[in-house]
Amino acid sequence: MDSSSGILNLFKEFTEVLPTKLISRNTEMRKEIVDVVSELSDELARGLELGIIRLQGANQLDSEAELIAYL
Repeated sequence: MDSSSGILNLFKEFTEVLPTKLISRNTEMRKEIVDVVSELSDELARGLELGIIRLQGANQLDSEAELIAYL
């Protein structure tokens, strides 16, 4: 009886702790995903800003040859 009650207690502890651990891990993973998406968003915005500045500079060129050389 002692071994079966020990196994039952172990199983009970496992089932009580498991959801908490999974929720905690899920929260950590969500935070990591949010951080990565935020960093990507920042980098995309920075890249677009640089592209806009580059294209604004192309507006001032007179010939197609100058535009090709500039780009």
